[in-house]
Amino acid sequence: GEADAKAEYDKRIYNRNQAGEIYSIATDKIAYQASVAQEDYEDAEKKLQDFDAYIVDGMVSAQHEGVVTAVHIAVGDLIQKDTAIATLNDYEVEFVLSVLQEVVIENLEIGRGIELGRLGCLEPSMHATAVEDLKDINLKTIKKAHIIYKPSVEIKKTLKNLKYRIDKRCIIER
Repeated sequence: GEADAKAEYDKRIYNRNQAGEIYSIATDKIAYQASVAQEDYEDAEKKLQDFDAYIVDGMVSAQHEGVVTAVHIAVGDLIQKDTAIATLNDYEVEFVLSVLQEVVIENLEIGRGIELGRLGCLEPSMHATAVEDLKDINLKTIKKAHIIYKPSVEIKKTLKNLKYRIDKRCIIER
């Protein structure tokens, strides 16, 4: 009882004596966070001004000519999924697929899955012979490696709601 009361008293005296320092540290942290937020705001404002410099007569214009040189915009305009903003030629598509292949291979080699954004993900897996004891696992028990594709939620919903039609011309009777 008395020792506990003395310890609690000493603790409260210590906390009272430290309160000024704790308050100072807390206010310094708040001032730093406010300074960082102000810098972030000013940086965002500058980027917005830089972007506004590319809008000429209601169009976003590029400094250099290319496939996309301008996109007409007006207040209230919406970009629909069928709107062609950029096009890729066959070489660019091939390049993107080539880079994707490299990333997939690099990740598979270290046993890591690959997130494909709105498409879903790829995960490495393997077929192996079942063993009763973990000590019996070796390279000979592994039959082959394969990839499991896990579609995104949106693709799963689409698959679930597919409508089917049987085309009797495609049925081969034996």
